[in-house]
Amino acid sequence: QLEGDPGLRPPSETSVRTALARLLSESAAPLECVSGEAQKLWLPLHAKSGAAGRPKSAGWVEVSVELVPAEVAEAFPAGAGRAEPNEMPKLPPPTGRVRWSFNPLRNMYYILGPKLCAKFGCAACLTISLVVFVVLLVQMVPVLAANLVTELLLAPCG
Repeated sequence: QLEGDPGLRPPSETSVRTALARLLSESAAPLECVSGEAQKLWLPLHAKSGAAGRPKSAGWVEVSVELVPAEVAEAFPAGAGRAEPNEMPKLPPPTGRVRWSFNPLRNMYYILGPKLCAKFGCAACLTISLVVFVVLLVQMVPVLAANLVTELLLAPCG
């Protein structure tokens, strides 16, 4: 029975019942054996909960089923033994995986993400600019004041 929590829906417009009915109904049109076209459906996942072992909804998984001719299946076996099963179709590596590094800035980028890192970078540049301006101002004010006093004292003499 493919029933799930009514409040939990897969991120697809196709419901489980509709997809299964479409795939399993006898009046449905036969599936095309075209390479690259797969039938997709969402199936609920259940986990045992508590000592009674009652099933508890644990999310959804999207399953893709593709029918291929026997010649194609024999020509492209899916991971025989320890071979790579990611062959047909060849899928890219998963996104969103964190690659830890000894560089703390790279780790911060992976943790915070590009937008927040850009904001922190702009804030750091602005802070450094402000500190440099204040340091130069503190260094220059006494010199400018001394020059002004010297000009005022020497002006009546000259």
